Amino acid sequence: MINGFADSRRVTINGARLAYVEQGAGDPVFLIHGGVSDLRTWDNQMTALSEGYKVLVYSRRYARPNAEIPDGADDPPQVHVDDLVALIEARKMAPAHLVGHSLGGLIALLVAIQRPDLVRSLVLIEPPVLSLFGNVPPTPFQMLRLLLTRPRMAWTLMRFGTRVMVPAQKAFRAGDDRLAIETIGRGVLGKTYFLTLSPARYQQV
Repeated sequence: MINGFADSRRVTINGARLAYVEQGAGDPVFLIHGGVSDLRTWDNQMTALSEGYKVLVYSRRYARPNAEIPDGADDPPQVHVDDLVALIEARKMAPAHLVGHSLGGLIALLVAIQRPDLVRSLVLIEPPVLSLFGNVPPTPFQMLRLLLTRPRMAWTLMRFGTRVMVPAQKAFRAGDDRLAIETIGRGVLGKTYFLTLSPARYQQV
């Protein structure tokens, strides 16, 4: 079980100091968290998996307790892909099973595409793979094509964008991080489930 960040060690990867925890023995498994969490999100999975595998969980670049993202800096997925590649190689744990949630799923998938020699298997939980097929947000031409070929998907994307992402971005720009996180949380998890999050789980968000 992960004791918050108390059990974490640090490794320098591509110029960034990343916190990680490594437990168990056997085939290597990397757990990659999503965009608004950190290594603590895998607490229960770490406990179960480390009984039969060598499991490594880490906080991605800019996630707690690592250094925060500098003001005005970009945060493209490829940076995290390069970090994961370097981490697997630094720990000499290839080929590894990669388990990724949300943005972590996309990162794991891109590692498998770019460096298949490092990957034994993939488990992808709700990866935002839309970016592999078009822009985020989609261009007008892409939206028109979706409306003509997959109208239900197009309307779902437009509804999510106008009701969730646009208000969340406005809140972030206004400096109201709590409102932004609540807007995204309610939009992704649903209002009922979001309201049931424990204080500890909300803190991870």
